[in-house]
Amino acid sequence: MPHFLDERTKQIALTRFHATLPRKVSIAAHKRIHHLAASHSLQDVSVAGVIYRVKGERFALRVDGRWFITFEWDDDHGASSLLLERLKGS
Repeated sequence: MPHFLDERTKQIALTRFHATLPRKVSIAAHKRIHHLAASHSLQDVSVAGVIYRVKGERFALRVDGRWFITFEWDDDHGASSLLLERLKGS
């Protein structure tokens, strides 16, 4: 399992739900997180959707509307520092 930047994202990865999020968002985020964990390349990640480059070295994968899983990518270790967040203007 990849490293998470907050407890909310970690809880969604482990349980598929979080009390403060709409069910639709948490279920979609859970699927995206597990897809990221199984990916061996950014090309594998792109199967789940368009990858956006945000915040310098971070990437983002849309979950629902303005909700994204943002992450860092290393070719040796894959996705890390995962965070579910709302991005403005996306």
